[in-house]
Amino acid sequence: MEKGSCSKFEANFLLSKIDSFSIPHFYIIWKILKNPPVGRPIVAGYKWIFTPASIFVGHFLKESYCKFDSIHNDSLSLVKLLEFQRFDKNCFLFTIDFKSLYTNLTVNAMNSIKQLCYDFQNVIPNAHFIIELLDSVLNSSFMTFDGEYFQQIFGLIMGTNVAPILTNIYMAMLENELKAKCKTDPKLIWPILFKRCIDDDQRRSKRRH
Repeated sequence: MEKGSCSKFEANFLLSKIDSFSIPHFYIIWKILKNPPVGRPIVAGYKWIFTPASIFVGHFLKESYCKFDSIHNDSLSLVKLLEFQRFDKNCFLFTIDFKSLYTNLTVNAMNSIKQLCYDFQNVIPNAHFIIELLDSVLNSSFMTFDGEYFQQIFGLIMGTNVAPILTNIYMAMLENELKAKCKTDPKLIWPILFKRCIDDDQRRSKRRH
């Protein structure tokens, strides 16, 4: 990496796990409320050598949220937003959940996010360094399971701190593309209100007559 790409304080944080780390372990959280129950794969990487880099990259990538109007950080922020909204009786609320979003993100999706770093350098300083760190994080998708070692080669690894932020940004980029199409295609209608947190979104639209 380019010398001088970060401060001494930042360098110390990025290297803070270099002498004491453990390889992430794979496990499954069962969603018992589903019928039938399904499992969510998790890779716990809180003590991994690249965890500080993942946190560092996520901090700067989150600055790009201000470029999108569809992202909200949590359910509480949505509730607060809806408290001050008024809709007529022809509106209806609907929600969407995207299945296996993390593991379905492709290399092209990651390349799009990297390009966004360059495009938004006014809010993401030192974009080149951030992208190099992001590559390191994404290429270190190692894990243990049942005493053996594996590397995830498809999709975005779950458990690393930057994963939900990457997902949020990529979905927002796709939403912007769809919103632009709605302006030129009369068959498409963009909702009056559209908000999303990672793979769960809420929309309010008018009924068609």
